[in-house]
Order: sequence, then structure tokens, then C-alpha cells
Amino acid sequence: MTQLTLSARAFRAMPQAFGLLWEASARDLILTGLSVAVQGALPAVIALVAKHIVDHLAAGRGATPELWTLVALEAALAVSTALFKNMSDYFATRLREATQALLAVKTMQHAAALDLSFFEMPGNYDNFTKARREIAFRPFVMGLALFGTVQNLVTVASFFAIVFAFQPVLALALLLAAIPTLIAGRVSGFVTFQTYDLLTHEGRRSAYAEALLTQNTYAKELRLYDLSDHFLGQFRAHLRTIVDGRLQAAATKARHFSAAALFSVSVQYAALT
Repeated sequence: MTQLTLSARAFRAMPQAFGLLWEASARDLILTGLSVAVQGALPAVIALVAKHIVDHLAAGRGATPELWTLVALEAALAVSTALFKNMSDYFATRLREATQALLAVKTMQHAAALDLSFFEMPGNYDNFTKARREIAFRPFVMGLALFGTVQNLVTVASFFAIVFAFQPVLALALLLAAIPTLIAGRVSGFVTFQTYDLLTHEGRRSAYAEALLTQNTYAKELRLYDLSDHFLGQFRAHLRTIVDGRLQAAATKARHFSAAALFSVSVQYAALT
């Protein structure tokens, strides 16, 4: 499955995900979105006020009432940033808990209606395992990712407008420097999804071996027939495959983000020279 196909599927699933979040807690969804949007705009406003403070001092005007007003405004903005950050975290936590509770009930209701033969097929069992593992947080993560994107876009747009007003070339360089990071983030999400998706069957097998080795009834039979070492070896092999896959995905993401950071820094310094 290509990155473009996965991106299209994720985009089509976004309304359904937000529908679930709205059903879980519309109030917390709205408050999370508002607090995140305000967080996105505050850094640029703080930077703009800081510029006026520096300009005031550079002009040699001294400690005038205007300066103290700017300092007080800067402090209020800094406090507001912390408050809105804590507010968004709190509302997001409430939204996550409500979503997990709602979808846990929906999943169990669906499981109770399935035929027993459904669970006998490994492929069906893997799909149901992925559903139980991901359905509780996937809609929340998708919504939170969109909120984070909106926050970043608001921040970038605010800073871009401020920088462009004083130095258009530098603003365009900053915009160009952000493109590789966006691409790296997209590739990172694709790699993470594929890694966890492809390793589902390995996780099922390792969980099965772990259950045989640790549960009372099974462990006695393994000891009786001298099979503990065999299943321990299987558990180690499956666990090693899972760990290797996740480490490989982490290395791939690190390479992409490192290359993006190198390009971004080069473009920014080139614009300053």
C-alpha cells in the first residue's frame, strides 16, 4: 500500500473520526480546538511585543510607562501561553477518556454479536486484535494530529507575516525550510503505521507464547512435556522481530528528520548571508 493511498484513506476517515469524537464529548472537542488555536497564535504575538520592547530600549527612551505596559503585556502573554497549554491538555485528556469509554463499549457490543467461527481464523483474529488495540485511540490521535497541524499552521502563518513585513527574503527562506520537515513527518507517519500493521501477527504469536509460559494450567503441561524451552525460544524470536522492526522504523524516521533539519538550517543561513 502506497503512501498516497494511506493518506487518501486517512483523509476520508477524518470526518468519521471527528464524528466519534463529537459523539464522545462535543464540549471537550470544541474547547480543545479553541485552546489549541489560541496557542498557535500566542508565540507570534509574544515575539512581536518583544520586538517593540527591544526597539523601545534601542531608541534610548528609558523606563517609560509605555515600556512597563509592554513588559506587563509580555508577562501576561507568557502566563496565557502556559494556561492555554494546560487547558488544552486537560480538555484533550477528558476527550481521550470519553472516546476510549465510548469505543470500548461499541467494540464489545460488536464482538458479542459475532459468530464464534470468526475467532477461529487467524486473519480475522488479527484484524479484531488491531481493532481492539487501535480503536480506542486512533480517532483521538487523528483529531489531535489535526489540532496540532492547525496550531502549527497558525504559528507558522503568524511568524511568516511578521518576518515578511520586515525581511521578505528571510520569510520565504523559512517557508522553504519548513517543506522538508513536513515531508519527513508524512514519511514518519507512514513508516510507523506500516511497522505496527505488519507486526500484528508477530505480536499475536508472542502473546500466545507468553500466555503458555506464564499461565498456571499451560505452564504445568509445558513442564510435564519438557516444552518450555521450545516456546521460550519462539517467544524470544517473535519479540526480537518486533523490536527489530520498531528500531528499523525509528532509524528510518531519524534519517529523514536529520536530512530535513540539515536542509532547513542550510537554507536559513544562506538567507542570512
